[in-house]
Amino acid sequence: MKVISLDNQEIRLPEKKDWYSDEFVTLFKSWKNYDFESLYNRLEKYSNYKGITIGVIGYPGRCITIALIKIAGEYHRIHIENVICNHCNKQSGVSGTPGVWELYYGCNNTSQAMKRSMALPVKSCIHCGKPLKHRHTIWFENE
Repeated sequence: MKVISLDNQEIRLPEKKDWYSDEFVTLFKSWKNYDFESLYNRLEKYSNYKGITIGVIGYPGRCITIALIKIAGEYHRIHIENVICNHCNKQSGVSGTPGVWELYYGCNNTSQAMKRSMALPVKSCIHCGKPLKHRHTIWFENE
């Protein structure tokens, strides 16, 4: 299983073949988090999105699953949503924003980590063309 360092935080990138491996199950148990069903549901959900890499961060009693995207060769954390434009009030489809604090849980410098991704260009609404600044949308699944 691939492991990366993102914002000075170790994140595991399990592929589908890793999900039920002894290595992953042992690691998950070492975090003293036994809610396998919840973890596998999150892994399955994220694996259905095009362009997403699944990241897993573990601490004693806690396991966080996050969606990662790669922009200009660098990973960025995103919260997946179906953004609604604040200009035309229409949904623009499955999208991602780095502007959710929980994505950065456990980072040494949460503010700096979030600032790095919040500096990325904001996407525009697919209907009216105006920037989706209110959610700081940086990714669309359909692009």
